[in-house]
Amino acid sequence: MSKLGIKPVLPASRLVAILSVAALSVVVLVTLNASTAAAQTPDTDLVFEFTFDGGTNGWVAGFAGLPADFDQATYELDSGGRALPEGLSGNGYYIQGHNRSDDLFMYVARYVDGLQPSTDYAVSAEVDFATNVPAASFGIGGSPGKSVYVKAGATATEPSEQQDGNGWLRSNVDKGNRSNGGESMVVIGNVSHPEVVSDEYKLKTVATDGDSVSVTTDDTGELWLIVGTDSGFEGLTALYYTRIAFAFSVRPSPSVAKITGTIDFTEAVELTADAVSEVSLVDVSHADASAITIAALTIEEPGHAPIAFELEYDPSLIDDRFTYAVQARVTENTELAFINDIRYAVITRDSPTHVDMVLISVGDPAPSVPPNVGGLSVPGWLLGALGIVGALIVAMGTRALASTRPVR
Repeated sequence: MSKLGIKPVLPASRLVAILSVAALSVVVLVTLNASTAAAQTPDTDLVFEFTFDGGTNGWVAGFAGLPADFDQATYELDSGGRALPEGLSGNGYYIQGHNRSDDLFMYVARYVDGLQPSTDYAVSAEVDFATNVPAASFGIGGSPGKSVYVKAGATATEPSEQQDGNGWLRSNVDKGNRSNGGESMVVIGNVSHPEVVSDEYKLKTVATDGDSVSVTTDDTGELWLIVGTDSGFEGLTALYYTRIAFAFSVRPSPSVAKITGTIDFTEAVELTADAVSEVSLVDVSHADASAITIAALTIEEPGHAPIAFELEYDPSLIDDRFTYAVQARVTENTELAFINDIRYAVITRDSPTHVDMVLISVGDPAPSVPPNVGGLSVPGWLLGALGIVGALIVAMGTRALASTRPVR
């Protein structure tokens, strides 16, 4: 497919209202004949609008969901720029195919640039086309109108067809199947028209309705736009696309916070190549309930101690009223080898966001899982001391009782 550059040049308030792209502060409309593209700035949204009075305008057609050795006379595939049928003025992009395979996907695609590199976008679309299919219609496999689904989307990969192991041409774009959308395309309507009564063509507009596509540009800010029909009707479908518009809105990056720290050990340790370190941020607010994991990190082959880590978490999951801690463990050959025996509180209640943790061997006298008493972690040495004190108290009480017993 050939690549044609395009350049944003002026506001497009009409498309902003029609496409309903959320929170469009500044919108740029794209012209169609420029040879170079101007990069989008972070505070703008971008609209691409195409018509076909001047030709195909860089759009190319493709067909999938049919045998690689299909018979052209049977499938009747056709496409290209041409004048609209009688009763309509201007030109469109014509595409047709006979769905003999019960799964014919006919599409048009175009390359665009000028977007921000490696950026996540929400993509909305609006498509005008001429159709001659009445709303109340019936056919083999489904309705010629309501069972031919119009889909639109965008992808960083050039759309193409690939032959599968059964000798069929399959689309490399995740378009979904018939009435269901996929990762790269969503259903925006069907080809039926309520005002068609015989075989005349009428114009119809379909658009995304709160169901946008998420797409990430490549490192040069380029994408492929794609519009097509996914058919469940086993018959001929013939359309004229007259206008295609896409709006791109930058998705805000998710808020991320970090806990940093190191992992060390109470003794000199030489970890094996099979060692794995696991660090987790947990909610330990309730002593009588299991800790709730907020975020987790796995470090393969951690190497020599101290082991540095950065644990990312979503700050919206943090409640200032609650208590949070970082836990760590190291396994070797999938067996637990080291664990922390004291609590490392973080984030809330004036706790730090950096912790230097010291892990003990699971073979140490201290318990491998520290008990919680009133929400506090009790070290093993303290438990031992409490045991000794308790034994002394019992012994002293027994001796005192013996000294007060009367002599007979």
